[in-house]
Amino acid sequence: MPYPIAYNHPLLPIAISLMLGILAGFSLPALLELPAFVLPVVFFTVVGIAIMAGRWPVAQSMLIMVSVVVLGGVLAVHRQQSFLAYPYDKTVKTRMAVVASEPSEKAKTTAVDLVLTANGRKVKGYLQKNERSRNLKPGDGLLFTARIAPCVERLAGGFGYRRYMEGNGFAGQCYVRSDSWQQQTVRLDSVPRIMRARIGALILRHHLLERYRLLGAADDSYGVLAAMTLGDRSALSPSLREVYAVSGASHVLALSGLHLGILYMLLTFLAMSRQRRHIWSQTLIVTAVWAFALLTGLSVSVVRSAVMISTFALFSIGFRFQASLNLLCLSAIIILANNPYALFDAGFQLSFMAVLSILLFMPLMGSKNIVISCLQVSIAAQLGVAPLLAFYFGRFATYFLITNLIVLPTAYLILYGSLAMLIVPWPPIGAAVVSLVDWINRILSQMNRWPLASIEGLQPSVLQVMVYYLVIACLFYMVIIWKGKRPKSVFRWDT
Repeated sequence: MPYPIAYNHPLLPIAISLMLGILAGFSLPALLELPAFVLPVVFFTVVGIAIMAGRWPVAQSMLIMVSVVVLGGVLAVHRQQSFLAYPYDKTVKTRMAVVASEPSEKAKTTAVDLVLTANGRKVKGYLQKNERSRNLKPGDGLLFTARIAPCVERLAGGFGYRRYMEGNGFAGQCYVRSDSWQQQTVRLDSVPRIMRARIGALILRHHLLERYRLLGAADDSYGVLAAMTLGDRSALSPSLREVYAVSGASHVLALSGLHLGILYMLLTFLAMSRQRRHIWSQTLIVTAVWAFALLTGLSVSVVRSAVMISTFALFSIGFRFQASLNLLCLSAIIILANNPYALFDAGFQLSFMAVLSILLFMPLMGSKNIVISCLQVSIAAQLGVAPLLAFYFGRFATYFLITNLIVLPTAYLILYGSLAMLIVPWPPIGAAVVSLVDWINRILSQMNRWPLASIEGLQPSVLQVMVYYLVIACLFYMVIIWKGKRPKSVFRWDT
């Protein structure tokens, strides 16, 4: 039976082409100086030629990929120009804004996200630290006087701070003295509706976080619960972040496919639609998944997971379950088309490569034993993210297999327990969940003291990371051949 790679996964070359185009759009400053109509004209010209080249399928396929590359460049240039055109302040000005995040304490300031009511743009506000700034909450209105400037560029280990901030929608940043702001009721008529919805979701999340505290969660326990279940990482202390990073458990603190997958399985079970996937039950489940994604802040990894779950639910109605790689590529295309900056987001890269590696390698080493399967999933994911972890964070967690065997089952219990304590605020449930979080924190802290718990000081270059993935791709290709799938051509294999 033939196994045509390009035909079975048609979105893979499209996703790769879009990434290459976005990379070119950000890497070639000369593109920003071109007249605005040039790249769109090139795109439509290539598309027109591709349509007329129907008699030559190979040439048509190449032209389609070239057109997608150009489209990626168009998206990247357009997004950069939107920030370059922002009217930054030359002098101090007074503005109205609404708080759109939980306050995060820095050394001398309290950092909050501010949405300007005049135009709906988001800026990072650094307020002089005092009791008033600590007590701010999402939805509070501010009248402040400050100068909004571009985000300051800080490069460290391949991480570009300004690009990261722009990718998360921040038009700039400002420092606000304690005597230069006051709380005030604001109107959000000029703020886009999606931003108003996000602010409303953040207000609801704040009330849920307060319930955690009322049920006994405090300090590190509260920080882990807030991050793992509601996507708020502002309460995580630097020492606790280090504990999870060294032990290789940071992924459970960042909401991703694991958390949304658990939610999807729970909702599917409650809908009793596992065997017969009715359109209404799947619609309600997908709506609930996106509502949760909105509640947790719509991070890149959450959006990627929500898109994959939505498309899986759509295909499952027609009993089509074998398009996992296409689903991953589709989610990447949607995310990058909406926000080209996501290509440079470490969370997007780690999430995408982890899922891609699992999809590729798990069929080669499948097992019916649940413990062995968990180990294989951990190994497959680690193959995909190891060079990126070394590139961005300079370390490799040597006990990641043991960590995942402990952390993943515990994460299920914590997530379901947290849901129960939010729905039924019964103190014994809250005490049980907090005790479970305290236990996992102690276990990970103890593991950090083990010999060679983490290999530090790794700083591979971009070229070395690319060589690693090339070697992994070659090894994967060799295993495929060894298992009897001989390559018939570049685009077609036989099984």
